[in-house]
Amino acid sequence: MGKFSRNREYTFVSLEELISSVIEEYNDGANVDIVLPWEEVNDILVALISTCKFKLYCVDFGLPEMDGYGYEYSISLSHLDDDSLFVEKVYRTDKDKYLTFCNEAVDVTFVSAGVSRVCYDSIVEDGCNTVLFDIED
Repeated sequence: MGKFSRNREYTFVSLEELISSVIEEYNDGANVDIVLPWEEVNDILVALISTCKFKLYCVDFGLPEMDGYGYEYSISLSHLDDDSLFVEKVYRTDKDKYLTFCNEAVDVTFVSAGVSRVCYDSIVEDGCNTVLFDIED
């Protein structure tokens, strides 16, 4: 795959650089997940949608005061059915645990430095190819 084919930490200079790197990885043939705390979802989602590259298939996102969910989300970019985008909750409140993150369909998982330690540990324990990222600005 692209430049993020190994587990690593990375600081992007801007949101635009992150989106560009995610799209580059995706264009290289990778299915990409981005795991974020709820507070970061809107900015990343809007930036991805504004590329006009993806078809929205499922956007299960709301503010905590609307649906009571204040945990992390996953934005999945998939080559399934021509450039699909999904947004899903990654914490099962009814089971009090995180969902399994990795499967053979996901090539790289970008993980925000803002996720909880428990969420990050779950991702690493699942064996995902991860890029732990932060954004300078």
